[in-house]
Amino acid sequence: IPRQFNPVTRYFIWNKVKTNYFDYQIKTYWLDADEPEKSQPELQWWYDRHDVEIAMVWAREHQRTFWDGLREEKEEEEIIMLSRQAWIGSHRMNVAVWSGDIDSSWEELLKQIKVAQNVALSAIYWWTTDIGGYRHDDLDDNQFQELILR
Repeated sequence: IPRQFNPVTRYFIWNKVKTNYFDYQIKTYWLDADEPEKSQPELQWWYDRHDVEIAMVWAREHQRTFWDGLREEKEEEEIIMLSRQAWIGSHRMNVAVWSGDIDSSWEELLKQIKVAQNVALSAIYWWTTDIGGYRHDDLDDNQFQELILR
């Protein structure tokens, strides 16, 4: 896992992204899976704090990698990134958040309403749900179609 708290690391990663994507006119980024899937207590990141102490702030620093690089390259253009995770300050980097891969069910849709309210209370104003299209086999099922329309 890259040490995103180190500006040298962020610069190195951005230069790889710039060379392989930005220079080919790819200027909007979907930062999927930018949260560690599990805590790694033995890792020390930020001010010698362990992984469990800093929680998901790593993702914000990963977003900063792209924000700083894009600001340097796209001085007059709007910047937006899509991420599956946000942290305090992510909104200042124009990070839009989505709920991640969710199941296609009415129960999950109800949970998403609660998630949306909590995200809004966190001052993150760009949020969307995955609409529940992640795991479903029968696209012709009327119940599934109704769920997606809602």
